[in-house]
Amino acid sequence: MVPGHDNLFFANPYGYAFSEITASRMLICDFEGRVIDGEGQPEVTAFYIHARVHKQLPRVKAAFHTHMPSATALCLIEGPPLLWLGQTALKFYGRAAVDEDYNGSGDR
Repeated sequence: MVPGHDNLFFANPYGYAFSEITASRMLICDFEGRVIDGEGQPEVTAFYIHARVHKQLPRVKAAFHTHMPSATALCLIEGPPLLWLGQTALKFYGRAAVDEDYNGSGDR
């Protein structure tokens, strides 16, 4: 959220790698997606996640989400085999295995 404003928040602009994002490149957006300050447009999927969080939970002043590779792969498990539902998960194609016999015990 932008300090002092309950209806504005910061968002990354579309088209930049995370390593290219600086404070001066951040956009200030309202909940409808209008850019109030900054150049560019907000990255759409991230915008909708963050806009909804901030609008529904005004007490939340900062919200982050990540695309950790291992977490992404685990989120796509719906029983064997892994589901390759997005390009982020494809980095694991042919490199990930599912232990179909694991029973939760560490002393097998």
